Amino acid sequence: MTMRMRTATLTILLLLVAGSRANADDRREEGTRILEQQMEVLDAKAREHEVTVRRIQDSCLGTVSVPTIRGSGEVASALMPACQALQSDAVRLDAEVRAGIEKAQDEARCMGVYPGVVRKLLRSHRLEKFA
Repeated sequence: MTMRMRTATLTILLLLVAGSRANADDRREEGTRILEQQMEVLDAKAREHEVTVRRIQDSCLGTVSVPTIRGSGEVASALMPACQALQSDAVRLDAEVRAGIEKAQDEARCMGVYPGVVRKLLRSHRLEKFA
C-alpha cells in the first residue's frame, strides 16, 4: 500500500509540475503578444519623434550672429525662437518612448518573456536607441 501511495504521490507531483510548465508557457506567450502590441504603439510614437526632429533640423536651425571680442561671429545650429514648441514636442516624445519601453520591458520580465525576444522586438521596431 505504501508503494501505491508513493507512486500516486509521485504521479500527482509530476502532473503539477507539467501543469505549472504549461501555465508558464501560456503566460510567456501572452506576455510576448502584449509586448508586440506595446512595441507597435511605441514604434509609431518613435516615428513621430523622428519626424519632429527632422522638421527641426530642416526648418528651425539657423545661424545667429553674436558679438565677440574680435568682431561678430556666427553660431551654427541655433534653434529659432518660433520652433521652441517643436523642440518641446521632440523632448516629450523621446521621454514617452523611453518610459514606454521601460514599462514594457518590466511587464515582459514579469510575464516570463525571454530577454532575447524582447531584444528582437526592440530591434525589429527600431527602438534600440531609446532603450
